Amino acid sequence: MPECCSGKEQTGMKTLMTAGKGGTGKTALLAYGYRLGLLEALPGRILLVDADPHQAMGHLLGLDNALTLGDLRHRHRIGLKNGTGLEALSRRDFARQLAGEALQPLSPRVDGLLMGRNDDPGCQCVVNSLLGGALDALAEEYDWVLVDNEAGIEPIGRHRWPADILLLVVTPQPLDVWVGHRIMQQARDTGRQIRQPCTVLNRHRGGEAEDALPAPLLGRLPYSANLEAGGFPDIPWVAALQEMWQRLRDEIGIAEGR
Repeated sequence: MPECCSGKEQTGMKTLMTAGKGGTGKTALLAYGYRLGLLEALPGRILLVDADPHQAMGHLLGLDNALTLGDLRHRHRIGLKNGTGLEALSRRDFARQLAGEALQPLSPRVDGLLMGRNDDPGCQCVVNSLLGGALDALAEEYDWVLVDNEAGIEPIGRHRWPADILLLVVTPQPLDVWVGHRIMQQARDTGRQIRQPCTVLNRHRGGEAEDALPAPLLGRLPYSANLEAGGFPDIPWVAALQEMWQRLRDEIGIAEGR
C-alpha cells in the first residue's frame, strides 16, 4: 500500500488539505469533487472550507455572494469598538458566532465556509486567525473538514491542527514540483503534522518523469482543455478524478461502515 494511504485507524474530526504552487489546479480537486458528488462518499458531516482570499473555490461552487468570515468581522467591528456588539463573548465564542453566520448549506451533509479577505492594510493574519478559531469551535460538529489552502509555501505553516491528508498538487513543470518540495520542507520547519502526504500530478500528458515528486503519488489527472478555458472539465479528467477519490477512500479505510 502506498505511503500516502497507510490505512491507519483515524478517530475524531479528520482534515484533508490541498496545497501547491499557484495555477497547478488544486482548487478544482475539491470544487469538482463536490460538484460530481465524490466528496459525499466520505462518512458523516463534511465542512468544505475556502481558505484562499481569492475565493476561487467559492466561485466554482456558486457562492459568489455568500458572507465570508472577513465580511462578518468587518460588520461586527464597529459594534465591538463601540461596546454594542459581541464584546461579552470569549474569542472562541466570537469565532463560533461568526462561523455559524458564515456557514453555507450545500447539501444535507455538506456545508461551505469562506474565509474571505482582510479589509485592513497589511497581511491576511486577522482572517486566518479567525478561520483557525472557527474551525476549532466547529470541530465537534463535523467528521471531515476539507480545506482549499491559499497557493504557495507559507499557508502550510498556519494553524496548529494536523492534516490527516495533504493533497499536494503539482504539474509536470519542474518549478511546480520544486515548490511542492518547498511546501513539504516548510511543514517540517514549522512543525505542521501531516499524517498522509500525497502528490496529485495534474495536466499529465504521459511520459513525464515521476521519480522526484515531493510525496508518494496518489493519482494522475490528464490535461483538460475545457478546464484550462474555464469550463467544465473533459470526460478523461473527470474519470481520473473519480478514480483518485475512490482510491483514496478505499485505501485509507474511510469507506462507509469501515
